[in-house]
Amino acid sequence: MPKKILAWHFCADRDGKPVLRDGTPLKVGILRYKGAPEMCRLGLHASRRMADALQYAPGTWLSRVECWGSVEEQDDKLVCCNRRVLRYADVATALHRAACDVAEHAMLRYGVDDPRSWETIKTKRRWLLGVANDSELAAASWAAVGAASWAAVGAAAGAAARAAAWAAVGAAAWAAVGAAAGAAARAAWAAAGAAARDEWEQILLARVGEVYDEAR
Repeated sequence: MPKKILAWHFCADRDGKPVLRDGTPLKVGILRYKGAPEMCRLGLHASRRMADALQYAPGTWLSRVECWGSVEEQDDKLVCCNRRVLRYADVATALHRAACDVAEHAMLRYGVDDPRSWETIKTKRRWLLGVANDSELAAASWAAVGAASWAAVGAAAGAAARAAAWAAVGAAAWAAVGAAAGAAARAAWAAAGAAARDEWEQILLARVGEVYDEAR
């Protein structure tokens, strides 16, 4: 019996339903690729860590998968011939909440104390509750991006704090914030140390776990 790897995979949304990149509807069950997998080109992809999978997300539908058969791996993803979808859910709101948590952790870790930076997170949480609108969120976001304190926390720390805040205050979820904010989220993940990345992964797992628990 081949060893199966538990991993994560994000899908796009079409008319409120999850679809694969070729437009095939996502379903619980096994997908098979006939041929030799090739990283980033051929085969069925996934990531062991949710935050790694998020870097490649085309949307906010997240599936828990098992992968096996001619598996090839690199640091943040794998490709295989067989991928079984165990369960899936739209985790957009969970990603919003996780992004706020991640941003708070990053700013605490790197000593970002400018009130504009913290106000962005408060505004985002109000936005999630429906008591702040998109315009208020956008204004808070731009104020935080210009926060002078980030220039004083050092290059790597500043990059991580800025990126985490970008991810947290964008008007869409972390996985669907568009090129600029998506790049910022990836920069945050890359710039953070191993301890921080472990913390952020646990935040994501906890927030998404809430969604899966509700779906049971």
